[in-house]
Amino acid sequence: MSQKSAPPPIVFILIFLALIGGGYWFFVIRPGNVTPSVNTPSAGNSTFSPPSSVASGTTVRIDGSTSMVTINQNLKRAFERQFPGTNVVTSANGSQNGIADLIAGRADIAAVSRSLTAQEQSQGLMAVSVTKDAISRLWLVKQILLIKD
Repeated sequence: MSQKSAPPPIVFILIFLALIGGGYWFFVIRPGNVTPSVNTPSAGNSTFSPPSSVASGTTVRIDGSTSMVTINQNLKRAFERQFPGTNVVTSANGSQNGIADLIAGRADIAAVSRSLTAQEQSQGLMAVSVTKDAISRLWLVKQILLIKD
């Protein structure tokens, strides 16, 4: 009876390294990846400029997508550090609820993971693209902050 031999371990190591390198190239350095900029709106000719000063005691309310929780927490920490005495309150009640709260004045910023509809744009909302997550080759989640003009 003949005995089958497995490939040497180096073959598995090389395959593993090739997969890691391919994943790194696809998700990080692939041509066409967009470097996010919070100062560049995703639509229209409007621009958004962050404030240079904020009065102590100011509260900023952010609501929106659960996929934006980490980004919102980082924004909160940076804003409160840059403007001492301010308070940022974050919620994650979903993109639709965040937009509704922004329109109704219950939120100052809506952090959402989808593009604006034509109706939402007509209500004076401005989208500022933060990042894009490539979940797979066919599905791309666009994460944006909405600010009411």
